[in-house]
Amino acid sequence: MDTLHPAIKTISALDWTGDPLSSDQPLRFDCHLEIGEADTAGADFFNVTVVNRAWARTNLECTPDDAPAWLPPRAILMLDAPSFQALADCLNAEIATLGPFATWPEFANRLAPYLRWDLEGVLYPPFE
Repeated sequence: MDTLHPAIKTISALDWTGDPLSSDQPLRFDCHLEIGEADTAGADFFNVTVVNRAWARTNLECTPDDAPAWLPPRAILMLDAPSFQALADCLNAEIATLGPFATWPEFANRLAPYLRWDLEGVLYPPFE
């Protein structure tokens, strides 16, 4: 059986370059990711929210002692010094742990606690 080899191709966010940020003020960024096969042109699109500890303390009843930490309800990552590199490191660890993957829907379903897939709820493949 062929397996996918998902790779993060790009990460972007409005009003944030992805440089490490350390702040006592609450920070929250909605990030958009393109994830695809490492050596091909195509990609699927996913979203994740990155927050710092100050945001978690302000918006959640309980804050984990350690960062990084995945927070409820879903696809929220707490980092003490948010950065695109730290986000990529966390996601790559989850991808390695949860793989291998035979299809993109399988990948999206297994990574659902960590990522929101842009095609959630769409019959796959959408263009049959």
